[in-house]
Amino acid sequence: MYIEKLREMFENVSIARDAARFGEYFHPDLQLSFNGQVQDFEVVRSGHEAVYERTIETTVEFDEEAWVESPDGVAGRFWLTTTRVGEAPRANETLFVVKYRDGLIVRMWELVWAADPADARFE
Repeated sequence: MYIEKLREMFENVSIARDAARFGEYFHPDLQLSFNGQVQDFEVVRSGHEAVYERTIETTVEFDEEAWVESPDGVAGRFWLTTTRVGEAPRANETLFVVKYRDGLIVRMWELVWAADPADARFE
């Protein structure tokens, strides 16, 4: 159940670049831990809006062997590849744990290995 919900979120928000749909997938009490940096719903949403305004293509590939599902969440691994105009694609490997409340993502822990170690977003 949660595996499909997470796939749907990536398709409808990240790949479709539609931050207006955040409320369909993320709980208002969202806490996202990204390499140890904790962000709330508004920070995550506004950050995605800023990225989606740029000319960038995003794809996601899940490790189908790594899924673990529990009664209130899911964990696994994916590669998020971004391509900016005039730049080579960059794939970042992510290990994640997601917890749901009321059918929405309320906690998300991500450990990201950056394709480009000099990328300041991952410090």
